[in-house]
Parts: sequence; C-alpha cells; structure tokens
Amino acid sequence: MSAFAPQQSESVLFITLDSLRFDTALRGPPLSGLGLPIRAMAPSYFTFGSHAAMWVGATPGVPGLGRPFLDPKWGRLFRMVNARISARSDDGFVLPGRNIIDGFNRLGYRTLGTGAVDWFDPHTPTGAWLTQDFQQFFFPGCTSGLELQLAWLAEQLSTSADRPTFCFLNAGETHVPYFHVGATWSERDNPCIPYATTNNRVTCQLRQLACFEYIVYRIAPLLDSFSAATVLATADHGDCWGEDGLWEHGTWHEKTMEVPLWLRVRGKSLSSAMSVAQ
Repeated sequence: MSAFAPQQSESVLFITLDSLRFDTALRGPPLSGLGLPIRAMAPSYFTFGSHAAMWVGATPGVPGLGRPFLDPKWGRLFRMVNARISARSDDGFVLPGRNIIDGFNRLGYRTLGTGAVDWFDPHTPTGAWLTQDFQQFFFPGCTSGLELQLAWLAEQLSTSADRPTFCFLNAGETHVPYFHVGATWSERDNPCIPYATTNNRVTCQLRQLACFEYIVYRIAPLLDSFSAATVLATADHGDCWGEDGLWEHGTWHEKTMEVPLWLRVRGKSLSSAMSVAQ
C-alpha cells in the first residue's frame, strides 16, 4: 500500500467514486476519518456532465438543507468569482479563473489529478477539456487502475508538502462492469448493460459493494494524509439496477442522481453528524 506525506491544512482532496450508489456506500465500511455518508444529489447523471459542473463549484448537495457546503445553493465549498460574481460569507474557497483547478493554480497551489474512466483520457478532446488545467495529470488507461493511480499520487505528493495541494482522484472500480484487481469474476462479465435482458440486480449489488470495499481499504492512507485539510468525497452519479426498467446511468432517474457525500473542511467533519441523523 502506498505511503503519503502529510498535507497542509489549506490543501484539498477531491475524490469521486465513479457511479457509486448511495445505498452501496451506506452498506459498506466507513471512509477513514470521514465516517458514513449522507444522501446527496449530483449535478448530472453521467461522468462528463457531473465533473464539468463540479469544476465550476456545483458539487453534490442536499437540496433545501440551508447549510454551507452541504447545500451549495446556500454556500459553496468552491466559489468561482469574477467581475460579475462576488464571494459570500458562507463560501469555503474563493477561486478566480475559469474553473476550480485554474483557480487553485492562480492561488499558488500544486494541482494534481488522476481519473480512471475514459472521460478523463487527455488524448481525447473531451478528456483534454476535463484535465488540461491540472499541472500534473495521470490517466491509467483502465477503470480498474486504482493501484497505479495511488502509486502515482504518492510519488507526486511526496514532493509538494512545501505548498498547499489540490488533489483529485476519480476511482473507476465502482463503475460498470464493477471490477477490481484480484476479483473472483471476469472483467468481461457486465451485469448492468442498458436494455440487456441478462442483467442481474443482486450481482450488481454484490460486485459494486465489493469494489467499494476494495477502494475504501486502499485509499485510507491517502485520506489520512489530508486529515488536517479539506476532503470532499462523493460520486459523480449513481446507477439504476432495474428501477423503472432502467439499467446503468446516462439517463435521468432518482437513482442516477442520488449519491453519497462525505465532507471534512479544514479538519472538521461536516457530514458525520448528519449521516447518523439520516
């Protein structure tokens, strides 16, 4: 397991567990130092749309909650500012520029990112749009590349402790076909294909949960290295497992919009108390 250098209190770790359903996250183990998730709504039902929205501060939230960061309409964790938009007292990080990565660059942060799903391939036009503002970005070339991603991050973070870091990780194991290195099933066996007649809800549940457990164990050292900093962990969207005849994501449904959310701001957990209440 990779070792990570401790990060400054003004650093930010942003994790998206791709396609992770809220009910899967609730059944799984707690994230290290973050506890159980709260139920939130994503800004979109597919990876590119959701990350494009999050890149300008529209992170998942609880509509109508009326609490900063957990309800972005009340106060944004990442507030983009310009000549027409000003910061508010309930905002977290006030960022100039065209997106939050560019904003952190302008504030003198080191910006590191790694994304597993194909939307983050820098060699494609859409992937370049999502990744071009990171100072360093790593695309492993497969959705089950977490080990490679964490090794890369550990190496990069070991040399950035002299200044705050914005670090992004998109983990793909919880994306269809729900596979992780060492799994007992084949990566070619996808139990969740739109309009297929051979899909299996129970298999989807078991495999996504196994992938989530795999991720939780392996990202614990990364989370611990940001224990004094800000950590936002969530999913970009969920998946349908036969609800209303729908499978996977890419279409609007409560289950594609419903996501887990964990949040710690400058060392203080904001989501743990709410998860107990839910």
